[in-house]
Amino acid sequence: MTNHRIRRLALLALLLMPAFHAKPAWAEPPRKIVIFEPEIEGDLSDQSRLPEWKARISHLSAALREDIAKGGLYTVADMAPAASSLAALESRLQIHECQACLVEVAKTLGAERILDFWVFRMSNLVLTLHLEIRDGRDGAILLKRAYGFRGDNDHAWDMAEAFLIRDLAKVPAELR
Repeated sequence: MTNHRIRRLALLALLLMPAFHAKPAWAEPPRKIVIFEPEIEGDLSDQSRLPEWKARISHLSAALREDIAKGGLYTVADMAPAASSLAALESRLQIHECQACLVEVAKTLGAERILDFWVFRMSNLVLTLHLEIRDGRDGAILLKRAYGFRGDNDHAWDMAEAFLIRDLAKVPAELR
């Protein structure tokens, strides 16, 4: 083989490489997922810290939604069409324990998946971020994870969310 042919083959291989790494044109779009607002439970005895915890919960929710959408893991459902259902459920403590409630909202929004997550605060030092992904039709749990983290501070919460996203991205798309 001449040098000219080898160069042409190498150039062709380089040009075709991105095509092998890109998603094929027939690949399905990511599934639609409804993401419920997280809750915090456990040791909440220091009532003076409630605003701090609410701010962390809000930040965790926004970061998770953004990272899931940005990573193309799921199409995040707009919760506005289910506002009336959600308002009725807001008075209910620990919505993640009501499978029928989660499924009702998912069906209202036409979501194939449900993401429910919450933080359990054992103490100021020991916390756990829990995640469940359910089927939007029947509420069956498809994926369940728990991420223990140390320190009730912004950095620790952010790191727990980052590990969650990293692990979720490793789940093959057909299993999500």
